[in-house]
Amino acid sequence: MKTWMRNALTYVLALACLFAGLCWTVRTKERTVGDAYRAAQESLRATELTQYITSLEFGIRYGKNLENYFNMDEVLESILRTSPYVEGAYILSNDNALLYAAGEALPEPEALRVLHSGDALYASSEQFGYALMFMDIDGADGARAGTLMVLLNDDIMTRVIESYQAQGRVQSLVILSEVFLLFLLVHTRLTRAGRRRLSALALAVLLSLTVLFAQGLDIGIETAKLSVEMRTITSQSVQKIAQVLQQQVESVMDKGVGVDDLYDIYGWLDDIDETLDMVARLDFSEEGRIRAVMDEDYLASRLRGAFGEMVGPYALLALCCAAVCCLCALAPRAARAVRRRRAQGGETYAAG
Repeated sequence: MKTWMRNALTYVLALACLFAGLCWTVRTKERTVGDAYRAAQESLRATELTQYITSLEFGIRYGKNLENYFNMDEVLESILRTSPYVEGAYILSNDNALLYAAGEALPEPEALRVLHSGDALYASSEQFGYALMFMDIDGADGARAGTLMVLLNDDIMTRVIESYQAQGRVQSLVILSEVFLLFLLVHTRLTRAGRRRLSALALAVLLSLTVLFAQGLDIGIETAKLSVEMRTITSQSVQKIAQVLQQQVESVMDKGVGVDDLYDIYGWLDDIDETLDMVARLDFSEEGRIRAVMDEDYLASRLRGAFGEMVGPYALLALCCAAVCCLCALAPRAARAVRRRRAQGGETYAAG
């Protein structure tokens, strides 16, 4: 193989390796951002539904039966109006039998796989092409009496996420383009008149540093944007929780119970606080107001998880860059070794 062909093949392999690592990093960043945004939106939807769960549990605690719950249709219709994301609301028994339904009809209710939230706020899954969310309803004895299942319009959420991801792609392209212009400037300075051209290894190192710097900057900016977005959504969820609990307290106070007579309010708030990871503390003022404080550790852990998922492929990209540099460093040596063996072979043949 001729020298120029070997060099061209080396450059093609090097660029292919860098391009593959770059695409993988960008794709992982998009998936991580999409998953984080979807989980935050689901948490907000679940928080909005907390008031209905609490109301149902309050009724069951004072004698109502979930299988024959008065005005359940009105409750489900109210759930449908909480958000444009919600397309269907259903109440399931402990035997997973469909008791009540409102909105979009399920295609195969008998094949439905019901999840239970347990100690978490909600559980979610995708079945039959739908996004479903499940929230347990506790009975008078504290055991599960049934499940509220909500059908989410996944198309709306997907379009919002895709719009967010499209902005991220534009951001990645802009950053890469700007850093590549910096690469051309540095390359031009290093190869200006009077200096020899860069070797394959030097070019590979410079290109690798360019790609790594661009992707590192891109991930950093995306993490900062995600931090703002998740803080906003989490704050909305926490404030919604405070509103729901305030409504419950006011409904009791409207019946003539004074603030000083709410003896068990702190124990009740502590029980709720244990089930809400996003809430650091629930306070009850002397004026009868409930205030929810967002848990910064919860938000930080969510961001660390998202950042970790983006950093993993970045490490793979760094390995690709190292492989490119090794390839460019070893290729000339291999070519020289081949030429020496050919020359030695020719001398041996001539001597023979």
